[in-house]
Amino acid sequence: MAVGLAEAGYNVFYVESLGLRAPTFTRADISRVLRHALKLIRRRMKKSDARQQPASQPNNLVLIAPTVLPFHGLRIVRKINAALIRRLRRDHLPSDGNYILWTFSPITYGLESGSKGVVYHSVDLLHTIPGVPTKALRDAESALMIAADVVVASSKGVEDHLKILDSAKKVLLWENVASTDLFAASMSNSVPRAIFAGNVTPTKVDVHMLRGLVEAGVPLAIAGPMGIDGSTGDLELKKLVESPGVEYLGNLALADLAREVGRSQVGLIPYLRNDYTSGVFPMKVYEYLAAGLEVVSTDIPSLSEKSIEGLHVVTANHFVETVTRSLATFTEEGARKRSLDARSNSWDNRIKDATAILHGFRRKQ
Repeated sequence: MAVGLAEAGYNVFYVESLGLRAPTFTRADISRVLRHALKLIRRRMKKSDARQQPASQPNNLVLIAPTVLPFHGLRIVRKINAALIRRLRRDHLPSDGNYILWTFSPITYGLESGSKGVVYHSVDLLHTIPGVPTKALRDAESALMIAADVVVASSKGVEDHLKILDSAKKVLLWENVASTDLFAASMSNSVPRAIFAGNVTPTKVDVHMLRGLVEAGVPLAIAGPMGIDGSTGDLELKKLVESPGVEYLGNLALADLAREVGRSQVGLIPYLRNDYTSGVFPMKVYEYLAAGLEVVSTDIPSLSEKSIEGLHVVTANHFVETVTRSLATFTEEGARKRSLDARSNSWDNRIKDATAILHGFRRKQ
């Protein structure tokens, strides 16, 4: 979204994540905290500010690394963070407040103060994620729903949640899209294998279902970060990625991921049914389809009533059977049709939706 709006001619200041989940005493979290601390120390030693301009990004897109304490559930920490964000706003955002805040998190610490408008784009039921400050998130979201000029939801589950918070507020339903051109270009001589791409975490992924695929002899590739939510100690997950017949690809750049997806024939969405996944519309749906894959998903709410060519939504009991059958019936002709059908669900079209909202703010001024 940030890159697309910058390419459309807007000056974009991208404030990186405030880190909603408090770190734990796991190796992954300790390593993450140390990396962040070293980054801050190097920045201070170089006497550079928080603004960064990667060479590969448009000149009018600036990344801003905020300094906050990731313990948002504590009142004293929230006061400290509010002061830190006030300084960030003063030092790095337009001094006249001539900007629109487009936020994906309800915890903003007043970034909307003095802005010309607020868009709250909710892409998850964040308060259901283990380890986050649930009460602080809920309170912040209730306040943001009042302040927001435009509200966007990424799934029917998120839309229903937001309407409970404010039944009078209009909520736009924008289900997740994909870099369809990139994934379509990745189509190549595929091999009969299934692939799961996403965060590899036992709080979202049904590890036993993936184990069932391996036991059924289905070649399986897994791409994505492990332990991003602090769940690095899950033994079943470790056994799975180390199993014969499983190729763990790690956390890939988007172009590398597209290439691996294009080499596969079935894309997997093996999600558990829980509070969190009740609000998820997987970003991988249209990535898989754009690359020509058949897609097999468990019956999460956002997909259970969808009628999309090439998407099979099944119960856990039929997951392995459906994946096996999809591999057996895969054809290149069918892959080309799925890829062509998926192209309308692109970031190009979504950026047009976003610019229409921003134009609306301009007309009001």
